[in-house]
Amino acid sequence: MENKEDYPFLSLMMDEQIYVIEDKSAEKVQVEEPMVRELKIYGENKRKYLILVSYETNDILKSNEYDFLIKILNAIELSINDISLVNLKESPIDYASLREEIQFDHAVVFGISKEELQLTTEKSVERYEIQKLDGAQFLFAHPLSELMADKHKKLQLWKTLQLLQAM
Repeated sequence: MENKEDYPFLSLMMDEQIYVIEDKSAEKVQVEEPMVRELKIYGENKRKYLILVSYETNDILKSNEYDFLIKILNAIELSINDISLVNLKESPIDYASLREEIQFDHAVVFGISKEELQLTTEKSVERYEIQKLDGAQFLFAHPLSELMADKHKKLQLWKTLQLLQAM
């Protein structure tokens, strides 16, 4: 039983005797905070284009690859406002979760395999072939850094992007 002097304010609120019981056997349980995954999306997705990259550093917007991507987009009459750009190194996410977060009709995937994306399909996924998967047109291509240095790969990309735009 605690002393009345320990809690003098209680006598003003209650007339009954109060007992404080300490349970020393109770374990302290540490509750872990749920992990909140924040998907970083650049662009406004006005034309429902998803662009996926796997760029090692956290700030893709300050890279030569980003500048090259903007040139590619301009060539097919798109801007950053027309797309959703996601760097999987910055925001690791599986395909199912990505599909829930972003609505898209076209996806251009630079340097990421269907396995890395966790895209479940029986179809083989070839680079520079437009494939309809899960209701969207997909184009898998080499990483932007490789495309920048290889004229043949750029030409393959350009031809396929033109086909994609026509769909």
